[in-house]
Amino acid sequence: MGQDERYVAVAMLCLCMMLLIAKISGHLSNHLDLAPRYAGFLYGITNLAATIPGVVAPVVASALTPGGTTEQWRIVFYVCTAVAFSGVLFYLVMADGELQTWAIPPEATQEVKVELDDQDLKVEISNVKDTSGHGTALLAGEEKFVAKTL
Repeated sequence: MGQDERYVAVAMLCLCMMLLIAKISGHLSNHLDLAPRYAGFLYGITNLAATIPGVVAPVVASALTPGGTTEQWRIVFYVCTAVAFSGVLFYLVMADGELQTWAIPPEATQEVKVELDDQDLKVEISNVKDTSGHGTALLAGEEKFVAKTL
């Protein structure tokens, strides 16, 4: 590898790391968007799926590089690139950031206190109660309010 090729290799590694950080911020927050109550469980499943290529990759790489030549290793990197881009395409087509209906606790309530003074309207939301036993609060936009007048 010549001196010029080394600079290109370092630049490509830097670009790779920048894109990796962008990917992480997207897919890690997606678990919270889909189901905040089950984000840890969902992350465990997706992390398991993401670990499988790391287990399979050494076997595939050794099968593709019996002689260890540069051309054989290029094929390995082409395969890695194809797998990475297929994952990107799958995420772009199939990903959704909407709160899933199965992740909303059915028995959760909140109390709302409304006060009307001369011209002021005061609304206070308090006492988040989750009677489902999961100990989680609801997200904005998905509340069921129990209104009590004073």
